[in-house]
Amino acid sequence: MTLAGLDLRHEPRHNAGVGADELERRLRHLLSIGFSEEGADKIFEAINLPTPEEVDRKLADLKALGYSTERLKLCGEIIGRLDDRTDGQFGRLINKPRTTIDAVAAAQPLCWSDLLAIVRDEKAKRRAA
Repeated sequence: MTLAGLDLRHEPRHNAGVGADELERRLRHLLSIGFSEEGADKIFEAINLPTPEEVDRKLADLKALGYSTERLKLCGEIIGRLDDRTDGQFGRLINKPRTTIDAVAAAQPLCWSDLLAIVRDEKAKRRAA
């Protein structure tokens, strides 16, 4: 399987004891649960892919907290687009009001500071209303 312009059989970044077949299984799972190929690419580039079982468990935990699959995917795509993404950003974004998340998605920021500026603007709009 080739995603993110990478031939997984030759991609060393995420191969810490994980073979190409397992990487392909993990990527196919992301596609099967509704991620676009672009979204799966971004996840692959950002992190070591968890097993499908881990993905399902984490999604179930988040859904149990009341988050929809659509919201999870949208926040994941937003964070995946950031050039300076770090651990913890997803958790900070997903707790924002949906109108804020939609505004961030529409603006398509490429760095965390730009995302935070949009969040501040949206908060000011809510206060003024």
